[in-house]
Amino acid sequence: KLGVDLPQDKRLRHLCEAVLADPTHYETLAEWAQDTGASPRTVARLFRSELGSTFTQWRQQVILAKAVSLAAGHMPMGQIAAELGYSPSAFSAMVRKSVGQPPGRFLVS
Repeated sequence: KLGVDLPQDKRLRHLCEAVLADPTHYETLAEWAQDTGASPRTVARLFRSELGSTFTQWRQQVILAKAVSLAAGHMPMGQIAAELGYSPSAFSAMVRKSVGQPPGRFLVS
């Protein structure tokens, strides 16, 4: 699944839209929660109830969707990794762990 779901809850939607606008902006869930006015525990619960995943899992889906978009524009794998804030090896490990395939195979298919 390459698309990302968006929540109904306004606080969580605000957080998700901020992540979508800049997936390379790394903050902890506690830091993101502070921007919403909700506790980190509430935000984590909302992620599970509204999106069926953790914040980290959802954010990885955002990064993978962005990687696919960049690959469709024929951007080299190393440049995709850098664009998303990863070293090539860390990006490869993240993609392999998330989808069970190396980036070259996953992003080309």
